[in-house]
Amino acid sequence: MVAMSQLGQEDKEKIIRGYRAAAAFDDWPEGYDPYREHNFGKFEVDNYIFKIDYCSLDEIHGSEHTEDQNTMIRVMTMMSAADY
Repeated sequence: MVAMSQLGQEDKEKIIRGYRAAAAFDDWPEGYDPYREHNFGKFEVDNYIFKIDYCSLDEIHGSEHTEDQNTMIRVMTMMSAADY
């Protein structure tokens, strides 16, 4: 993993475009989202994919209570599809 401060301007701009695309993502085909959790997506902005995990508030363990906003947070991981 590389810190944002270590990236060049072009890479930083790609990451920002990717996060904006993930925020606007609304293409949840049945095959990718059989449980309607909306937690994985692929889009054509610099060929990124993203995944959203449900974590306990300590951000270390997975949350067993994904419906309870008081005991979990969502963490988004975004990466180049080529690195997957």
